Amino acid sequence: MGNIRKKSVHCRNCGYAWPEGPNSYCPQCGQKNTDPNASFGHWILEFIEGVFHIDGKIWVTLGNLIGRPGVMSREYMSGRMVRYIPPARLYLFISFLFFLTLASKPDGREDVIDLSEEHLGQRWTSITVSFLDTPEVIHFGDQAPALTRREVREACSRGNDVLDSLLKSSGVAYTSGLEREMWRQAARIETFGPGVWLERILKICSFGAFFLMPAYACMLSWFFRGRWKSYTAHLVFSVHAHSLLFLGLTVGIWLSRLQSHWPFNLLIWSLFIAHPVGLRNFYGNTWPGVIWRYLALTAAYFVLVFAFMIGVVILGFVMV
Repeated sequence: MGNIRKKSVHCRNCGYAWPEGPNSYCPQCGQKNTDPNASFGHWILEFIEGVFHIDGKIWVTLGNLIGRPGVMSREYMSGRMVRYIPPARLYLFISFLFFLTLASKPDGREDVIDLSEEHLGQRWTSITVSFLDTPEVIHFGDQAPALTRREVREACSRGNDVLDSLLKSSGVAYTSGLEREMWRQAARIETFGPGVWLERILKICSFGAFFLMPAYACMLSWFFRGRWKSYTAHLVFSVHAHSLLFLGLTVGIWLSRLQSHWPFNLLIWSLFIAHPVGLRNFYGNTWPGVIWRYLALTAAYFVLVFAFMIGVVILGFVMV
């Protein structure tokens, strides 16, 4: 991002004048040669660069990531890496944008989660999380006395035993420790809002994705034995593939918020096509070999992601 800085012909700190024109840093005092009266956009870019170390190579990197899947991974492993942002740094930047997009609410409305009887069965009777219809009162049963969110909030702050007593006084009955924990978390979500639960899920996903990439690299090393002997090579391709996936999902989510879902669907299908192209570019196998490996990889990876998401939902519910 050095091209957005307005450089001076002399150091603004010590007055040193560059004999051959402005440079990025002063050799006399070490201060960066940048304009303090920069625009707001400049400061945003400075922030991104400082946090993620993203510079002007981002456009070359994104262009190759989108337009030439697999080629950047191959060049990186061949030693031609100076033109591109390192894979881990690229993934951090794109995943940050992705989870920021997920956490945003473009319409400004509160989330509404229905935990009513018809959705969760007989034991979960008449619990509805809705801050539009029932702003203060919580009903845990058709005939049970109602509680206020303030009562439940105070019980939560005093510990699980106090919360259990309060729930039992409202007609809640449970037969196992797991069911008791589910009622506790339902009360917390009802009291503090579903955003607490969703925020926990997003945090777990952001950390859990770091485990999916090495796991997928292990799958790649098994299905594509021979071309690359090092596990690092498979990991680099996995990081680039997940970066492209999160980038596509980020763009697709914003496009779907334009009241039309076909751009999102088009992007998803494009990602399904881009991945086997990337596999062929990186590993060099024939198309028949790439296709059957891609289908097997996709099936195995979907099983892994499905198990991961179930674990995320359970952990997000238990750890509220």
